[in-house]
Amino acid sequence: MKNINLLISLLCVLFCACSESNDDDSNTPLGQLSVTLKDANGKPVKDAFVVLSGLEGRRLVNMGEGFSKENGSWLPYYKGNVDGYISVVASGYEASKTKVSYDGKYEQKLDITLQESHSLSIMSYNVKDGFENKDNKKQRFLEWIRRYDPDIMLFQELNKFTEKSLGEFAKKYGHEYAYIVKEDGYPTGITSRYPLTNVEKILRANKYDIFIYHGCIHAECQGIHIFVTHLSPFEVDDRIREIKGLVEEKIKKLPADAKVLVAGDFNSYNEYDKKAYGPKFETERLQFSPTVAINYEVTNFMLENGFKDAFTLFSDGHFKQSIPVTITEFPENKGCRYDYIMLSENLAADCVYADILREKNTHVLSDHYPNYIRLKVNTTNK
Repeated sequence: MKNINLLISLLCVLFCACSESNDDDSNTPLGQLSVTLKDANGKPVKDAFVVLSGLEGRRLVNMGEGFSKENGSWLPYYKGNVDGYISVVASGYEASKTKVSYDGKYEQKLDITLQESHSLSIMSYNVKDGFENKDNKKQRFLEWIRRYDPDIMLFQELNKFTEKSLGEFAKKYGHEYAYIVKEDGYPTGITSRYPLTNVEKILRANKYDIFIYHGCIHAECQGIHIFVTHLSPFEVDDRIREIKGLVEEKIKKLPADAKVLVAGDFNSYNEYDKKAYGPKFETERLQFSPTVAINYEVTNFMLENGFKDAFTLFSDGHFKQSIPVTITEFPENKGCRYDYIMLSENLAADCVYADILREKNTHVLSDHYPNYIRLKVNTTNK
């Protein structure tokens, strides 16, 4: 009898243990986060591109992306708890970024209303050796860029492009105006659907007392002075000299009320990101990019001279890498940030959206991720 009672007791213990483990069993259905996109009149928005970004520590990572259906709905493939935001871009609408906090256990529905677009959109992108001069990458870019449809594109590393070929390329995504700073080395360039005026090509050997390793192109568009630059990948002192020369010799000589945007690959770190870097960051940095020392002087100089880092205006204290596009070189820290759009204080007041675009296509188009912003300015074709 004792043996029978003991057996019954053991069976009861096992049954209870199995019952409790089933609460966390991977086969147990998880809750579903669902998103519905509507316009201001309550009509569903289809074919909107949606990205779910979630936090890992202080870092934002992609947890799902896709397009909304006919009824405006979108379901992420990721199931589980997430704390982050959902970003949405759709033709004719303002870009949207909505906070989301979801425990992954219960069904949660999120309705997002998209507003009609009235802003100016700008993207800055280091395209790695001119898309490595590969036709398939250029074609993929042309297909991808349609979902963001920027009004102005700011390029770094337009290798193998000429001003003529850049113009032909730009027309394929709706831009009639295109300029490149030079036609050798690692050129910077700009394209736009709106006229570009007073275009200046700042090189090491021209009339300006400014040294820019890869050159800087300056143009006016929609009342904004735009500078596209790519600072030296080598010595810190060179980068400091480059950015100080640009600010002192060009930007500070503009009218006091000028709206100014400086964008590109700064090959420089930002103190804002410092808290996101782990203890092995120095080791990983040396393996990935030994010539780019951890130094914040370049970005601090911009901030001290009244510029705002566009990404930080809408990042809520979180971090996103702009390089590299894989985490194999930064397995512990998952990347860093070299790429910026810096806005003068009066232009930062017009900024209504900013993000770094980490998604399936940008994983493969370059070794950098692009920066994308929207500015609330009055656009005109004149």
